[in-house]
Amino acid sequence: QVPYQLYSWYLNGSLLSGQLNPVLQATEWGTYTLQTNNACGISNTSAGVTLGPGDPPSNFELYSTADSVFCANDSLQITAQTPFGVSVRWFLNDVLLVDGPSQIYAHAPGVYSANCWNGCGEALATNTLNLITIPAPEIPIIVFTNSLLQTNAIGTLQWLNSTMEEIAGADSATFLPEQTSGTFYVRVTNENGCSEISAPFNYSIEGLDDVSKLNFQFYPNPTNDLLFIKSNESAQLQLRDVTGRFIRSISIIGNSEKSIYLFDLNPGVYLIGHSGFWQRLLVN
Repeated sequence: QVPYQLYSWYLNGSLLSGQLNPVLQATEWGTYTLQTNNACGISNTSAGVTLGPGDPPSNFELYSTADSVFCANDSLQITAQTPFGVSVRWFLNDVLLVDGPSQIYAHAPGVYSANCWNGCGEALATNTLNLITIPAPEIPIIVFTNSLLQTNAIGTLQWLNSTMEEIAGADSATFLPEQTSGTFYVRVTNENGCSEISAPFNYSIEGLDDVSKLNFQFYPNPTNDLLFIKSNESAQLQLRDVTGRFIRSISIIGNSEKSIYLFDLNPGVYLIGHSGFWQRLLVN
């Protein structure tokens, strides 16, 4: 810097009294300019810097990527056509749903509305989206019976392989895989055109047998909290998950009935048995 340099700040062409430093804290909207001077003279006026409120966002439109009626187990992408960089408040039935993105996935039925804002003001959506869901089928359950896979689902059925490809001709409630082991799914579609796919079922005929070949019986199956086991002889049973992971041992005394609580198990398919003979147990 040149020694003894002085600074003169101007707002809209008027000198700001007492503002003699090289740094100015701006407190008003307007155009700021600067002149400096020292023993050699006064500089030209600097280019102006204009500070002030920008423009608020404009009102905008909401739109969806598909029809406003969709399956209850699906979602629908909806978008607020706002300028880049504004924050969007989404409302479902006039209750704040989420704050931030201009695009969301709607999962629930109802009336969706939105507004947006920047530092200069707020804008409103010019329309609302009234989304309607239609019933979807329940998730199918696959059980193993006499070397067959069977489902409880009602509707249009289709069995799928491990890569979710349709298996030709496999469209009934029972399915006999051609191979001795593999992972399978079943898809059910109801009269509304909505579909649901089961959890994967790891099928293997090795080590699985019908309950009639075992020396015990259990019921109910499926169950959700309590299992009763009857046995004609003493046995040490095991409970495993569908991957074969050991969960617990169950000691059975011959000619007796035992109750087992299953509150601690997650819903799914389990194996119960001994000595290489296993039966599937469904926990809801």
